[in-house]
Amino acid sequence: MSNISILEPLYVELSEISGYLWQRGWAELNAGNISIRLSDVSEETFKDFSVLEDLVLPSPIPALANEFVLITGTGHRMREISKQPKEHTMIVGVGADGISYKIYFTSFGKAIRPTSELPTHLACHGVLKETKPGYNTILHTHPSDLISFSHHPEMITEEIINKTLWKMHPETVVFAPTGMGFIPYQIPGNTKIANATIEKLATKNTILWQKHGAFAVGRSLTQAFDVIDVLNKSAGMYLQCKAAGFEPTGLTDAEMEELMIVYKDFGK
Repeated sequence: MSNISILEPLYVELSEISGYLWQRGWAELNAGNISIRLSDVSEETFKDFSVLEDLVLPSPIPALANEFVLITGTGHRMREISKQPKEHTMIVGVGADGISYKIYFTSFGKAIRPTSELPTHLACHGVLKETKPGYNTILHTHPSDLISFSHHPEMITEEIINKTLWKMHPETVVFAPTGMGFIPYQIPGNTKIANATIEKLATKNTILWQKHGAFAVGRSLTQAFDVIDVLNKSAGMYLQCKAAGFEPTGLTDAEMEELMIVYKDFGK
């Protein structure tokens, strides 16, 4: 299928979700990034796009050979993406060798560079394609309550973090039953956080980067956003209770276990 209209539903969803990120205050300046591995496209799909060629990844990602990924541009704000998703995103086409790539863009002849976290996104997409093939979307954003929550001196292990978040609201148990992965603070954009994130994807679909933000994968951008939204609400409720001067009672272990049993097949 060569008509670019194949991407229109993605642009509509991208416009909607990037607008939510901005409205919630999760995307200050040019914070956050989004990528979506495309299906049912070929190079012919982008015949009317401008192209940057002869680009090389830091290391090969064989799983993404001949794959195409829609990704947000570096320096481009979510509020801009929400209004003009085509002009502030691009398509990265990985070559047959898994290391060379091209950038296809529609920004009226103005070249767009991908997010500085492109290698992390592509490496994660390579892992997802091999281990969770239905998961084609990655969202990194800065949800305020989760970041504040990650500064709490007691929230230093996945077990403590997830039990605290689950206890705050039944929806969190239902919509985030596997909880969040947790990565202690790392300098943003470096290889350490990329490698740690890839490792966490083996068991988690949502990851909390301490003092930085959240990273989620999903079958769609909406799904990835929704899970972060639910977890962020629980973090906010916990912080509100603490700010009011009391320790939240939370759901009991028995109540959480009952929820997990009743809703074990929810969303499958």
